Amino acid sequence: MIQIGNYVLAFYSATFAFNGVNMSINIVEEIKPPLMRNVIVSIFVSIATVTVFYLLANFAYLAVLTPTEILASEAVAVTFAGELLSGRFKGISRSCILSNFFQASFG
Repeated sequence: MIQIGNYVLAFYSATFAFNGVNMSINIVEEIKPPLMRNVIVSIFVSIATVTVFYLLANFAYLAVLTPTEILASEAVAVTFAGELLSGRFKGISRSCILSNFFQASFG
């Protein structure tokens, strides 16, 4: 059964994720023509780089986790890190939380 709420949520998530495109369009309008080639090249290079990193991350997930574990997980990256780092995962996540807290507090 198709639920329209899932499509709305997916569309909203995609819009939120790609909101940076709107910012880049505003910046491109202010660039003079000789520099436009650099912007076009950087767009294609950045898209290719992100695609490669995305594929490498997914291959890493598949190398460490079974498809059943991936489907059962609510957050695949967290399950991947827990499996990869085993006992050190809690210490690393706590240190990241403390680092973010101190950076937000003391600027």
